[in-house]
Order: sequence, then C-alpha cells, then structure tokens
Amino acid sequence: MENTILIIDYKREAVDSLGALFLQSGWRVQRALGGEEGLAAARRHLPSIVVSDLAMPGMSGFDLAEAMMEMFGEACPIMIALTGWSDKGVAKQALDAGFSVVLTKPVEFPELLSVVRLGAVARAGRASQGAAAVDSH
Repeated sequence: MENTILIIDYKREAVDSLGALFLQSGWRVQRALGGEEGLAAARRHLPSIVVSDLAMPGMSGFDLAEAMMEMFGEACPIMIALTGWSDKGVAKQALDAGFSVVLTKPVEFPELLSVVRLGAVARAGRASQGAAAVDSH
C-alpha cells in the first residue's frame, strides 16, 4: 500500500518545501493551506499521516485534530504536530486534541521523516489488528 502524507500549514512555502522532500522520499503527498482545506483534503482521500502546524488562522491545528478524531474515529490518520511553541502545556493540549507526536520547529527533515515512518508502521499495525478483529467473527 502506498503511504500518503497530508501536509497542512498556512504558509505555502512550508507546505511546498516539505511536500517536495516527502515526494523525494517516496511518499504520495497531499498539500493544504490551513485547517479547513486540510480537513476537506482528508475527506476526499484519507492519508496515512497528517503533518500539521498548530498556529494557523481560522481552524487551528488543535481544532483540526479534534475534528479529524471526531470524523474518522479509529480510522483517523496518525497526526504529527509541528509548532514554534516550546511550552509543554501546548504539547499536552496538542496530544489531548488527537496528535500522536509534537515536534518543535525547527525540525531537521531526517528526524521528521523518521517520526513519519514510525507513524506509518504504527498505523499499518493498527489497521491489520482491526482487520484481524473483523476476520475473527
């Protein structure tokens, strides 16, 4: 199965540069400028992984994560937050909203790629456990 990553930020340069790096690393990339656009993109094609900024105008990353958790439930992609805020309270709020990992900017791409790959493995394991549970009935 091909892994798809959805990159969400309100800054086009951030979305485009991360998108190019993930494409070079073999990922299928979806891009969205802001939380509302990201949620709409996930509805059209559910990605394996979401990488999102937290501080965005309109729908914040926190609101996005909560909406995705509500909308997709157990099928929700692994969500990784990128933030310029280093406050531990912000990280806790992001984790409570539904993010699996919170990384403080600036993040080196190899580190982000490692976290994304681990998330993809975790999601694949979660999906196969769900399939096994369905098959056992």
